[in-house]
Amino acid sequence: MFRKRIKLKIKSIILVSVPILATGICLYTVVLNVVNKKMREVSIDRIESSTKSVVENLREFLLPEPDTFMLSSFTRAMLKDEDIVYAKILDAKGKVIRSSEKAGDYSKEEVYDFCVPVMFGNEKIGSACFGFSLKSIEQTIQNIRHTIIGITGVILIIWIIITNIAVSIVIVKPINKLISQVKEISKRINRNDFENVQIQIESGSNDEIGVLAKSFNNMVKSLKEKGFIERMFGTFVAKQVVNKILSQRDKKQLTDEGEKREVTILFADIRGFTALAASIPPQKVVELLNKCFAIMVDVIFKYEGVIDKYVGDQVMAFWGAPVEQKNASLKAVSSGLEIQERLKRFNIEREKNNEDPISVGIGISTGEVIAGSVGTRRRMEYTVIGDPVNLAERIERVSERGQVYISEKTYLQVKNYCLIRSLEPIKVKGREQAVSVYEVLGMK
Repeated sequence: MFRKRIKLKIKSIILVSVPILATGICLYTVVLNVVNKKMREVSIDRIESSTKSVVENLREFLLPEPDTFMLSSFTRAMLKDEDIVYAKILDAKGKVIRSSEKAGDYSKEEVYDFCVPVMFGNEKIGSACFGFSLKSIEQTIQNIRHTIIGITGVILIIWIIITNIAVSIVIVKPINKLISQVKEISKRINRNDFENVQIQIESGSNDEIGVLAKSFNNMVKSLKEKGFIERMFGTFVAKQVVNKILSQRDKKQLTDEGEKREVTILFADIRGFTALAASIPPQKVVELLNKCFAIMVDVIFKYEGVIDKYVGDQVMAFWGAPVEQKNASLKAVSSGLEIQERLKRFNIEREKNNEDPISVGIGISTGEVIAGSVGTRRRMEYTVIGDPVNLAERIERVSERGQVYISEKTYLQVKNYCLIRSLEPIKVKGREQAVSVYEVLGMK
């Protein structure tokens, strides 16, 4: 069932105003009852006090005998008071001597009855009884009630206005800002385009809103960095390496400056692929290349390597950046050996289908490089640059089919773990002296 959404501002105003209104009603009821009671008491005391002072003059009309003319004049004079409904004069025995009563129906009005004794010394010689209408008191109380209601209403309206402003400034405004920016982030996430978003909620308070704003800012920062890293490495790095990057990231190093790192670089090249590609349909070329790359990438990811690039039928990968890795050289060598082993099994299946075998030459080198991102915002990739990269490629070029060749520095780091055969030094471009090269035969 559809439920209408109530704005936070309205909810907040209701939440604050209802208790105030309830308190105001309770106070209004209590105050009104107190005022009602006090007004009655004060009015009745005033009536009784003023009447007693008048009644004292009745003694001369009752002694020695009741003067009926004067008593009648007295009762009629008392009726001139708009609040007096009737007036009666009684003798000492309680017999009515004279009485006067206003015309009209007072049955629906509340009438206060009281009698005042007329004393001569210590002897009661008669009494005067009166009926006072409380209509004027009720009218006064009604006026007070209206005044209280008006004042309470004005206070409540002022309170609602102040609450509305306060809630808008303190709560609703920052939350609405947060909501709009969360929506913007959500749109960018759906478009996979939130790296460049510049969103920061400013909040000078240390309350829950401030904590929420700070948490949101941290979330945006993490999303931006995570988006950058996943875009940079997501398809080239094993998941566990991405997680390490996210937990140990220093974005400045990744984007702006680059950094010096000791890494191990691996080049793997499919031997004779150009000739093979010329003998089969283009679709088969792409299919075969993808199958070979799938094997190599799977192994490289297994050993937490980073795929740098694909160049034709060649793959470049490295270990030791963007996060440091223990035994990076050993992981690279293990990766090279396993690639050769898996390709052997792959070739068994190809031979069953009367297809030519695939062989790969692998070269590995270790050394200090500059690691960082290269390119523009539209197209950027994380890579390593330096002489060890060139050396690894040169070693790969001289490697034989199905073999893993390594440089001297790599050899020094893995010799205790691998079976290695020393080869004749090779002459490489850019170096005057020959370079020592070794073949990895297997693991010890």
